[in-house]
Amino acid sequence: MKLLLADTGLLVKPVVSEGQDEVEMFLPDEKVYYNYFDYTVYHGAGYHSVPAPLDAIPLLVQSGHVIPRRERYRRSAGLQVHDPISLLITIDSVGDRAVGRLYLDDGESFDYQQGKYLLTEFTYAGGTLTATPVHVDNMFAKKYGSV
Repeated sequence: MKLLLADTGLLVKPVVSEGQDEVEMFLPDEKVYYNYFDYTVYHGAGYHSVPAPLDAIPLLVQSGHVIPRRERYRRSAGLQVHDPISLLITIDSVGDRAVGRLYLDDGESFDYQQGKYLLTEFTYAGGTLTATPVHVDNMFAKKYGSV
């Protein structure tokens, strides 16, 4: 069982057996994949053994993606609202390029249904990272900051 989350570039495999400390993950293509936590490199289509320690899930990032993430561990998402966001950039070996998106809302209400959220697209090409606002709600941006 594997799960590739749409165009996010994330590939995860659950640990389903007690005492299991590694999993066999199938890479569907020749692209380079990186372990999300320690950046171990995997490449070549086929099965690869990926460590599955108790403190981390088997999660790989496909090259060519920009992955926004928060580095601070918190007890709840609400405590992360003002924490910095870092970008993991895994450039594509063919074109020196990566793309990704960041979506932010208040994490508490259904206000996103009224357009109160931020959506930013990131493009890395030729050594330059560009952030392009796709959707900006000014009141949300004022309250929570902008990207």
